[in-house]
Amino acid sequence: MTLREVGVALQHLVQSGLEVLVGTKKQFRYIKEFAIGIILLAVAIFGFLGYRWYVVYREQAAQKVFANYLKEYDKAEQGAPSDLEHAQMLFKLGYQQQSGSRLAPYFLAFQSDTLIKQGKIDEALDVMDTMIKVLPEKAPLTALYKTKRALLLLDADDESKQKTGLDALEQLAYSKENQYNDLALFYVGRYYWVTDNLDQAKKAWQELANQQRDQRLAPSPWLDQVQEKLAQIVS
Repeated sequence: MTLREVGVALQHLVQSGLEVLVGTKKQFRYIKEFAIGIILLAVAIFGFLGYRWYVVYREQAAQKVFANYLKEYDKAEQGAPSDLEHAQMLFKLGYQQQSGSRLAPYFLAFQSDTLIKQGKIDEALDVMDTMIKVLPEKAPLTALYKTKRALLLLDADDESKQKTGLDALEQLAYSKENQYNDLALFYVGRYYWVTDNLDQAKKAWQELANQQRDQRLAPSPWLDQVQEKLAQIVS
């Protein structure tokens, strides 16, 4: 029975009870409406609390499953390749079963990681694409996973994939909305350094260094390496 059906049933019940007590509909119309309103409000409150209880239960269940699968993941890293395959299947199943929970994207994150460790890069990229779609755009880790995806593409043998990866990485690097753009800037500069395009490498690394001038409390962990490379370019 739906919440609306429950409300209708309660409304009929209250009407019948009041008619028996007062003997007429017209004289006590406002009393009935008030009583019905109270009943419906109570039903709505219990429905809301029931939903909240379900959400809490769902999240707790997802956390328990995720923790168990993480143990299997840790074992798989020290075990045979078949153990990684087993862990990959667990995280895939976990996402399917817990797709409504807030942890759902992170099942996919570890599934893609197990695929990377098995050398199944194309499959890992497909899983990462799904993960990025279900992650909230403003979630703190979304930009980091996008950066990881771009780096995977950049390491591919296919030139078209490399270009896609570089374009994505540069977009992340020069985005003012990406709070982790220092990571992307570092790898953009590194890519151009390796490919002997020093002007573009300097541009990316100088941008990172410039951004760090006001970061007194928490400078970028990439800053020292960037400054060392910039000194080499200048000399």
